[in-house]
Amino acid sequence: MTATITHVELNGDVVVVNAGALGAVEDGGTCLLEVTTSSGTQSTSAPAFPDATSTWCDELSVSAPGAASGDEVTVVYTSATSSGRASSQIP
Repeated sequence: MTATITHVELNGDVVVVNAGALGAVEDGGTCLLEVTTSSGTQSTSAPAFPDATSTWCDELSVSAPGAASGDEVTVVYTSATSSGRASSQIP
């Protein structure tokens, strides 16, 4: 299982992320988004859902005042049987 971030977008002060767990097809997982800026870390979580080959997070979005290009975005996927972490930066 590989956690992956497929999209990161900054819309005003809101960071929007699409992510999932490649190679894991399971119900009951959770995705945690953490956005680290010069002002601190903001986080939110959402349930995950399976498709034919992977498990995907519902769209993750969090208000992160002061977020800017280059700030770190981390998604942590956890379930009863799998876990993984992926990091990226705000473009």
